[in-house]
Amino acid sequence: MLRITAVTMAFISVAACATRAPVVEKTPIENVDRFLAGRLEYLPHTSGTDASFSGESAQALSMIGRSDLIPKSLTVCRPVESVDDAKAHILRAASQSPVVFLNEAHDAPHHRAFLTDLLAGLANRGFNTLAGETFSNFPDTKLNAVDDSPDFYLSSEFGAFTNEPVYAAAVTEAHRHGFKLVAYEFVSDFASTEPMSQMNEREAGQFANLKAKLPDLEREKLLAFVGYGHALEHPFGDETMVFKSLASRFKTELDLDPLTIDQTMCTVDGSEPRIVHPPDPEAAGLYDIFMGHPRETYSRSRPNWRFTDRSKPIAIPSKLYPESGWTIIESRRAGAPLESVPHDRVGVRRGDYDVIVFVPKGAYHISYFAWPAPAQPN
Repeated sequence: MLRITAVTMAFISVAACATRAPVVEKTPIENVDRFLAGRLEYLPHTSGTDASFSGESAQALSMIGRSDLIPKSLTVCRPVESVDDAKAHILRAASQSPVVFLNEAHDAPHHRAFLTDLLAGLANRGFNTLAGETFSNFPDTKLNAVDDSPDFYLSSEFGAFTNEPVYAAAVTEAHRHGFKLVAYEFVSDFASTEPMSQMNEREAGQFANLKAKLPDLEREKLLAFVGYGHALEHPFGDETMVFKSLASRFKTELDLDPLTIDQTMCTVDGSEPRIVHPPDPEAAGLYDIFMGHPRETYSRSRPNWRFTDRSKPIAIPSKLYPESGWTIIESRRAGAPLESVPHDRVGVRRGDYDVIVFVPKGAYHISYFAWPAPAQPN
């Protein structure tokens, strides 16, 4: 954890009670997870239409639950008419493969929600290992935020993007289904300074780490959740520059053909995810399956797919809307430590109104902290 002395956080504990007003307690907090703090440095001043908006800005907004502010530019792809149920189709295909690669965009929490939707079906088909690109591969990484607690609270230190609440919910669900959680990221220094060589060095290092962590890799029922091109089906490039993805190395080095699924290239019209045709002829064959998610729609600045029976939405008090910068609000189950990933996290700034935060059913607590806006460029 990194101590951020410029940040002030307040802690409010709300005890659910049907007969009287909730008990509210405030405690000053000064700790913010280092990865979250690093991402927050990229929060934009505007809705993302200014020239300074970047991929890092999109990741920052997704970490604080504000995907409504992220510009969207995916290709609308044509659904495969013979397939009505994308989830059922993927589970049938997974039954024929010992290894499944599912990719994500790092600024798209709904990709992580789809991972959660697949876990029960994959567990029923014998899958028992979840390998995550973002899981921290350092020996002192904590899974449970409280080691001696019988309750499971995913530690904010467990991974970079697992600090985003929807991803944390997916990992928690995998843990509940008995999946072994495996970190494999390449954490050594690069031998080369050339970008493509470094990319291939990383893929080779990740593959070597998986083989070291899973000595019987050829016989594992493995689900790998990765970013973007790590799931490419084949080496990609030409005679001058070839990228050998992690997924492709299963085929070239283990003679295993993984099922590779892309979520990052397409969107679809309608309200349900669909299996789609590739976005263009050149993309054909990059993955076994292309998936398109519907465009997100929003209510009170939050995506509508977040409204589920696992949470309840509550209005953010007007006093938490800042005059400048951002206020970041987090909700947790009562008793969950602040070192755990929250149930929900949302950011608000001046000009926002009627934004909600999702809280778990039953007793919960809310914490919030003020984050200074980045300095304007000269």
